[in-house]
Amino acid sequence: MELSENVETLLGWCSEGGIVIDARLTVQPDGNGGIGVFTGKADIDPGETVVTIPKSAVLSVRSCSLSQAITPAFSGPEAQLALSAALYTELLLGPESKWYGYLQSLPDTIDLPICWEAWMNGKTHPPEWFASDCEDIRDALNWLRGTEVERNLTGRGHGVTFPELLKYFQGVVRPLLKDRVSNDPDLNGFLRAYCLVSSRAFLVDSYHGLAMVPIADAFNHAQENHVHLESEYQVCSECGSLDECPHDRNEGGDMMDTGHTLLSGEGYEMVANAPVPPLSEVYNTYGESLSNAELLYQHGFVLDANEHDSLTWTSDEVFAAAPGLSPSLREEINHTCTQLFADTEFMASFDETRCLLGGVVGDARSTYMINADGLVSVQLWILLLLVSGHQTRQAPAALLDKVESRSALQSLYGLQVALENQVECLDDSGDGTTNYGNIGALLGCMDGRYVAVLKHSCELLVALCQTRKANTGQRGHGDEEEDLLAQLDALGPEKRRARFALLLVINEKLILNSCEASWKDLLAALQHAPQLQ
Repeated sequence: MELSENVETLLGWCSEGGIVIDARLTVQPDGNGGIGVFTGKADIDPGETVVTIPKSAVLSVRSCSLSQAITPAFSGPEAQLALSAALYTELLLGPESKWYGYLQSLPDTIDLPICWEAWMNGKTHPPEWFASDCEDIRDALNWLRGTEVERNLTGRGHGVTFPELLKYFQGVVRPLLKDRVSNDPDLNGFLRAYCLVSSRAFLVDSYHGLAMVPIADAFNHAQENHVHLESEYQVCSECGSLDECPHDRNEGGDMMDTGHTLLSGEGYEMVANAPVPPLSEVYNTYGESLSNAELLYQHGFVLDANEHDSLTWTSDEVFAAAPGLSPSLREEINHTCTQLFADTEFMASFDETRCLLGGVVGDARSTYMINADGLVSVQLWILLLLVSGHQTRQAPAALLDKVESRSALQSLYGLQVALENQVECLDDSGDGTTNYGNIGALLGCMDGRYVAVLKHSCELLVALCQTRKANTGQRGHGDEEEDLLAQLDALGPEKRRARFALLLVINEKLILNSCEASWKDLLAALQHAPQLQ
């Protein structure tokens, strides 16, 4: 069936299912093998609703044909896998599925990194075009070495890995569907369902959770997006009702405070958040704060520049940069960090500086990180200080005490801020040397034990950046920005995936360079501490 015919079937299904699309919009092939949404001759103003989608049209674990048999999960990898099972069920049902008109419009292959390695290693059957693109995929995987995408692929990040997907398919999906559908479930089909979920699903409300939302997923992505999905998030978690329902009453018959509002209307809306010009494509955003690594891993593309990029480490990777810590000591440091990070008032006391992010940053999955500007999360800074405290013989006892560590860290933060301010005001003498006199005087007034710990933590951070750079990208292909940019320019249009991967490498190394340079400046200043000379 031609793509235009798929679109016609989709639009007929939408009309029958109550999905209302503004007459100024056209859903049609986008010229890149997929579907997009375009405007006609009329423009659209901000605040206008352009698509209305009834709740009955969304496909979720709660609404699928096997809703009673699939264990729902609200968010994270578990939710993605559960929705993949729901979607795969409907795909296997084919024309018997109530969503068939929608499902037949979805692409046959979603080109994501989780598929690349599976195709290369023969874990799943590759698509027909794989032979012609094999070299590009191989190069892309080689470039992804050491990047945030590879961390997700290998389980060091927070994405679904192929082994996890395979285990879920073999342990849950295959037994679930074996006697319930006429077509035998296979790993290729489930991988396709997972990739569709990864690239298209929305978190819609507290009942459906993660769901496939027809037409909403037809809008392609841009950072400067025109529309966004709106929904009333707080609904009854038992039945999905937005209005008062029987689940709002306790055993005595009194109303409970469920948190969901008592408003009229049932459904989701695509609403314009910016002027939409005539005769143009209309864009949504797949996530306003997604990094390039997340965009590539979940959606298969990257942006030339992305202010939401970040690099992460695990505590074990930090410990590896500081050998000699016993397993029991590592466990103690992790426990101390957990307690400190849970103290939101304490963490909020650390303001952003020239080198540090504010105290309440990210989530538990990305605690130890640096952002796109090379700023270090306070959580990573604290971990480095605790590690340095145990490795520095003259470390202040308060830093190593679970009760007193807060005051010691506050003192170190004061030293950090003072040092940053002095480095920023350094006076170049004009003969190629720098006058560190004021810094030497400042550090001379400080407790030498704190200065030693701060210096050691700077050295650890620089080592982390250097190790990460050395382990990122293809070996033997240069490390300087100019070399990598030249290789990027040399890649032809047929090397789309390799271009994405190399662009990710370049951006990640630029972040590491920026971070390393800032902390080397601090290190150079700390060398002039009288206590360390």
